[in-house]
Amino acid sequence: MAWFGGRSRTGREPPQAPGQPEVERATSGTPLHLAVVLVGREGLPVSDVLHLTWDQVDLPSGTLLSSTGVSDLAEPVAELLHAAARRQRRQRRVLGTHTRRDYVIVDDEGSPYSQLGADRAISRLCERAGLPAVSLASTRAPLS
Repeated sequence: MAWFGGRSRTGREPPQAPGQPEVERATSGTPLHLAVVLVGREGLPVSDVLHLTWDQVDLPSGTLLSSTGVSDLAEPVAELLHAAARRQRRQRRVLGTHTRRDYVIVDDEGSPYSQLGADRAISRLCERAGLPAVSLASTRAPLS
């Protein structure tokens, strides 16, 4: 259905994009939840988040290095990184997966996400939660 001037031909309003809290709830418990939080709450670029490796993360101090510099992470975000590290250690023991680069954001098989793959997965999770589909980049907090 095409949207013209804010309304469809049938006169209905276009669907509202879900907010950050709704997308976080839709992705909760999935490998992409951390990506949504890093892009949405911390404002990190999508490419930095999807290419983030563990050598760019200092878990004890709760900081990470990206193209925008060193980010001091809020305690809840740092805890998500700790949880991701624990999940990946378990995953490696069970599956014996080892990638050439030690990516932070990986799927259930230990492979890094492409931007298209992450967008498709997040869209599916949103649709399952009854939300309109969104991309990872659309969760980024506006610059103030």
